[in-house]
Amino acid sequence: MKIPSFVWIGLVLILGFGFLMVLANNKNNQTVANATLPVEVDVYIDFNCPHCADFEPTVKAAREKYGDNVDIKIKNMPFLTSGQNPDSSVLYSYAYIAARNQGKGNEYAEALFKWITYSKNPSNTTFTYSAEEKSLFLSVVNPTSLAEFLKLDMTLFNTDKDSAETKSVMKAEKDSAVKIMGAPSTPAIFFYGNLYKLNTFDEFDAKIDSYIKAAQANQE
Repeated sequence: MKIPSFVWIGLVLILGFGFLMVLANNKNNQTVANATLPVEVDVYIDFNCPHCADFEPTVKAAREKYGDNVDIKIKNMPFLTSGQNPDSSVLYSYAYIAARNQGKGNEYAEALFKWITYSKNPSNTTFTYSAEEKSLFLSVVNPTSLAEFLKLDMTLFNTDKDSAETKSVMKAEKDSAVKIMGAPSTPAIFFYGNLYKLNTFDEFDAKIDSYIKAAQANQE
């Protein structure tokens, strides 16, 4: 009896999906087996992404909880305002890199998320605000004003945010993630360079904890 073509197609799809799942599981198992400290985490964001803003407190909490056992880097994947003038997602990413060059990247990223969120909804519960922040955040989001507020070296900040090197760094960060993902989507989480599909924010803490334990076991 001749087997219909749609049956063969279905079998090929099922086998192909199963093969991909095996590869993903093997890669995950290999990463756990080779886990080292600090746990390497890259969080790709677009500063206009509301989910990224919601995720920021989780990232900050993980840094504070795990300390030197985890190295969480914020990286850029601006795309939400592509084609707009100005392309604020890109401009924010340049400003963030300029602040990061001065060792103030995490502080700047949190403050920029807070300002953008406040401008949309001053009564949001994602962040808490000081009186000074509320006063500044009443105005239109301004990356340069934020740098001044955080007491950065303004000469260096203004030079860096407009430099060709900063633009190259941003493009390289975005391209490296998109090459793996296929299309930009934020927030995107990578552990040791491998994309991890985050279903809930709580999973982030649990995943870091599991890698720390694996790394510690690997050292024994």
